[in-house]
Amino acid sequence: MNRDEQRGMVSIMKSVYYPSVNERKQKARFWRLWNDGPTKGEPTIAAVEDILDESLKKKTDPAFVAWILNAQEAVEQVNAAYGVVMERILDMAMDPETKNGDILKAASVLGDMIKYNAPKQETKYLDAGIADMSEEELDKLLEGK
Repeated sequence: MNRDEQRGMVSIMKSVYYPSVNERKQKARFWRLWNDGPTKGEPTIAAVEDILDESLKKKTDPAFVAWILNAQEAVEQVNAAYGVVMERILDMAMDPETKNGDILKAASVLGDMIKYNAPKQETKYLDAGIADMSEEELDKLLEGK
């Protein structure tokens, strides 16, 4: 690794924040209160302190601020884990030493993941609502009016 690559790695490592268990609890409490309250717009670090009614020791750390204000962290982690699982399944399927049974199990898991992530489509029936119609409404429907 050359010097520029080393600097890039150091920069990335400084921008990632690794919270403690207590900080994770603080963040969860903040977002629960923020989402349940009459709040509007994007939160700020001052809003976090105000809602939690405590001063945050690391409020000047840009990585901490970015982390605590990121409401999508859980979704991002799930998506990252999903990507890793997909890569592992593909690697396993491409390995000629993998047993066929293991490949079938992986394919089953992959199928479940695809179904789980597929958008749910609601079935709409042409006769929806007929059961709730009055006799008069049914007569009009049958007459084509």
